[in-house]
Amino acid sequence: MPRDKSKETRRAASRGRAARPRAKDKRAVEENAPVPQFDADVRRTRLKTLITLGKERGYLTYAEINDHLPDDVVDAEQIESIIATFNSMNIQVYDEAPSAEDLLMNDGTASAVNDEDVEEETEQALSTVDTEFGRTTDPVRMYMREMGIVNLLTREGEIEIAKRIEDGLRHMVQAISACPTTIGEILELADKVARDEMRIDELVDGLTDPNAPEEELNQHTAAASLADNDASGPEADDSGEDDEDEDADGSKAAAASLALLRAEALIRFDDIRGHYENMVAALDQGGSQNKDYRAHQQSISEQLLLIRFTAKSIERLCDSVRHMVEQVRAHERQILQLCVDRAGMPRTHFIKVFPGHETNLDWLKKEIGSGKAYAEGLMRVHPAVLEEQQKLIELQERIGLPLKELKDINKQMSTGEAKARRAK
Repeated sequence: MPRDKSKETRRAASRGRAARPRAKDKRAVEENAPVPQFDADVRRTRLKTLITLGKERGYLTYAEINDHLPDDVVDAEQIESIIATFNSMNIQVYDEAPSAEDLLMNDGTASAVNDEDVEEETEQALSTVDTEFGRTTDPVRMYMREMGIVNLLTREGEIEIAKRIEDGLRHMVQAISACPTTIGEILELADKVARDEMRIDELVDGLTDPNAPEEELNQHTAAASLADNDASGPEADDSGEDDEDEDADGSKAAAASLALLRAEALIRFDDIRGHYENMVAALDQGGSQNKDYRAHQQSISEQLLLIRFTAKSIERLCDSVRHMVEQVRAHERQILQLCVDRAGMPRTHFIKVFPGHETNLDWLKKEIGSGKAYAEGLMRVHPAVLEEQQKLIELQERIGLPLKELKDINKQMSTGEAKARRAK
């Protein structure tokens, strides 16, 4: 569904609450530091392409936004603001390409593309990338924020909001399920549940029926999520002994329900474990493009999407991916500083030639042999660059994926988070 532009005022009013200081500080530092992959010109080109495409058709899809955004635009806050900017340009954003009828019903019409206007609107979109920080990334607080700024919602409206938020969270789970280390982390948490070191409801809110129609599945999941939120809310009912008896019966029913959820969830996690072990074996034999690896990874992703993970566990798993990406970027920034700041290589040249060679230990030899004025400086920093590249190689081996794929997972995850944020 397209996003309602009239809600931008409410969204603006909801800004101001800071994300967790640790995450915010790290991301702010990361964004302000020089990023080797892209510079402002590349950002501008990518955004201009999106705006031109959106203007020509009257819409964009989330997948297109994800594919065209620069790799250094990964925060959900940034993506959300860019989408809001597209909406203000009368570019609607859809889950998938809409029909002509849907476009007409939602006033999503193509318009003539004026290069001057596109340039101005690109600058507007760029400004949102650089200024949008500080919003909460916790899905629970995000949900409460969404509910708190919409007055007098009907129950159906609440369910619709919950369904859209749940859909965004599912996209986040789908993204992180492509990372072997994240799957391993999920299975470690399942082992804790099996050993009674962790309650099942700390990891999982519920399970969905794989045979249910998708629309029914989404509606049930959203309603269940909303019911979970209602059940966790404060109650102020003191009605005497009858209520005490009802509470006792309710506690027994809840305990039985949790026991059933635990048993069924562990069965599903055991099935996922079998695919995971085969996936790791295929990865060792043929890499992440191996056909068997892809088949097992797809099976795992499909099964994980049928498990309603708690908001806290999703945030924990996403933080794990973010941490890995932060490590990659820290080493890449160090290489940039060595080559550009210390050796004198032009930054534009570094940005042009370095991407794709992050783990290529012979990359710098070619640059040293180029005979350029900065070649002698590169020779001096060569050992330090090799040390940073070796750390990237070790990190890639530990993750089990090429670094480019890890960054793509992170971007998809952030797009899902932005989608959940805009579920109003």
